[in-house]
This record gives sequence, structure tokens and C-alpha cells, in this order.
Amino acid sequence: MTARLIPLANTPAADTLTTGAALGNEFHVTTGDQAATAIAWYRHTAGHAGPAKLRISNVTLNTELYSTDQVADDGSVGWHEQTIPAVILTQGAHYGVWGIFNNGSYYETFSPDVTPDSPIVLDGKKFGTNAAVHWSDLSSSASNEFAFGVRTDDTNVTPATLSDLQNQLTDWLADTGDNTHTAGDGVPGLPATTKDAVDALQTQANGATGFDAIKAVADAVAAAVSGLPGTIASAVTTITGQLTTLTGNTAQTGIATIGAISHDLAGVITHALDTFTGTGGGAPGALSGRTAFPTMLWTMADSVDFTFQKSWDVPADLYTITLSGIPSRINTVDVDGVTWRPRVGWWAIRNGDLFSRRDFLSWESNYVEDGGRRMPGIVVRTQPEITGTIEAWRLT
Repeated sequence: MTARLIPLANTPAADTLTTGAALGNEFHVTTGDQAATAIAWYRHTAGHAGPAKLRISNVTLNTELYSTDQVADDGSVGWHEQTIPAVILTQGAHYGVWGIFNNGSYYETFSPDVTPDSPIVLDGKKFGTNAAVHWSDLSSSASNEFAFGVRTDDTNVTPATLSDLQNQLTDWLADTGDNTHTAGDGVPGLPATTKDAVDALQTQANGATGFDAIKAVADAVAAAVSGLPGTIASAVTTITGQLTTLTGNTAQTGIATIGAISHDLAGVITHALDTFTGTGGGAPGALSGRTAFPTMLWTMADSVDFTFQKSWDVPADLYTITLSGIPSRINTVDVDGVTWRPRVGWWAIRNGDLFSRRDFLSWESNYVEDGGRRMPGIVVRTQPEITGTIEAWRLT
């Protein structure tokens, strides 16, 4: 359901010239499944400049949730509603939607205040100088509601409140019986299993078979491999020179044979060097990005279509995620000819009932990977109306 702080059917009667100001309206939502998806402002008279910056703040925490100085303005009279990346709104928290107006620009007000759409509730009106950085800088209360609104849409999720998170963290830190963390190991709060793993890794790294030993072996192999072509060429030249002193068909046959052997051996060495350095399509090259995707060493294992969200237990070294039907409320930004759709969705690695951190999807065509490690599965979530295709690719 879409709701607006100021329904667009309402229009202010006049506008006011300012020498520079920051102004806006404070509000909250009565349900926990809302996200701010657009900021609205009004122009009463053609040619009168509007806001220079648009912002949404969390009044409760005095933090900025969205800010832009790229105000979409075609010069028309009426409401201007600019789509923004979704800002999740928490039930019970207070928010401010506001803007910065430069000297010589105009703003509009309503009297009496406009009744917002449910579940939005108007809490107050504030203004300050155009040097304001945070909502708290708007130190003066206004009697009339400013023509500065916000649009919200359902998110179908219920975010945890700040109190919920604080209570859960307090309970977890107080309980050390599950051996997940301890406050007495010299690093208070460090997970116990993580500390054990770090200690073990440090011991191995400093041991006889540690990093220094591995580097010494790698240096020796590199020196030996890099010297092979020159050594072989020198030997072939010496042998060929000796054979040229011979006469008859035997000498000529011997020279041809030695030349063929040296050519074949040089080819083997070149192939080995390419494999070690990754330029010939070997696995090291694929993982380091020197092998072309998807034409060299890559095989698509499976693919699946989805709408809105998908949990897929198909292992892969790399997934591609292609999205379509992205709604207009998701901001569209041209990045040197490429369309950026910021935070259109998210993805995470799935391993049975275990999940990794979430990372955002910001393009119509995405590929995701985990530093060359094989991923056991993936979970993807977008906006409800978006359709997409996931492809699972593996190194062969």
C-alpha cells in the first residue's frame, strides 16, 4: 500500500521568498512494514526556484538516512515527487523529511495542516538556516506545515526495534555457557572459537612449515622454471655446433632430430609456464581474473527463474543474477552509459541452515562470488514485482 505525508490532491495557495533556509516536517509511521521511497516538494509559480537538497533524517537518533543535492526539476508548476532508494522506517521512531533552500528560492506552506494517509502521522514542523547539516540544526518550530512530503510503501518485513537488538545483545554477552565467547581471555568479548582458530593459525604460520617456508619453496620453483628455456637453448646450440662438424646424411639427420626435440621441449615448457602463471587458462588464472569468463574453464551447472525471492541449494564458484521488471520507484542512475539501480535487492551465501552476510544487488545484470571459494548455495531477495534468473557457474 502506498501512503503520503501530504496527498498530492492538496495544493498550497501561495509561496514565500527566502534568503536561505532549511525546513521540513517531522513524522512517524504506526506500522513496522513501511519504507520511504520518494520525497515530494511543490512549486507554486513558474520560474520560482525550489529546494537545492533533499534529505530524510532519523530524528530519534539524529542521523541522516538519505541526502542528495541532485534534485530532479523540469521547471513545471505542481508537485515534484523524486524516487529515492528505499529507506526502512521503524515503528515508534520519528523521522524528518526536509530540504535546503538557497537565497532567492521559494517554499510553500499549508494552513491548516493536511491530513496524511494512514499509517503516516504528522508530528511537527521545523526550520533553520541553510547551513543546517542535521535535523537537530532546525531549531525553530513553525506554525504551518511545509509543502514537503514523503511517500511510503509496504516492505512486507518487520524490522527489529533498537530495544530488541539491545536486549538480545545484552542477553548474549551475559551468557558464556555456550562457549561462543568469553570475557576472560585477554580480549573481552572475542568469540572463543575465533580466538582458538587465530592462535592455531599464528602458531602454524610461525612454525617450520609456515609462511616463510612456503615462500622459500615458491621462490626456488620460480627461479628453476624461469631458467629452463635459456638452459635448454644453450645446450641445443652447443650440440648443434658439434654435429655440424660431421658429414653426410647421418649428421644432417642428427641435427634435424635435435632441432625437433628442442622445439617440442620448448613448447612443453611454455605450456607449463602459462599454467603456473595463469595466462593459459589454468585454475590459478581463472581465480585471479586472468581467464576470460565464461569462455575459458567455466561451465554453467544449472539455472533457475524466480519472482521476488529465491533460496537455491546449487553449489557454484560464481553466480550470475539477471533482473527484469524493476519498478520505477527504484532510483535509476546513468553511470557512464551503464544503468545503476541502487539496492534493488540483496543476496547471501546459504549453507543449509547457515547464512553469510547480506550484500546488495545494484545492477540489472550482476555476478557474485566469494573470493574464489565454492559457495554451497545462495538466497536472493528483491522487490515483490521483480523477476529474475540465477545461473550457477563452476570452474572445470
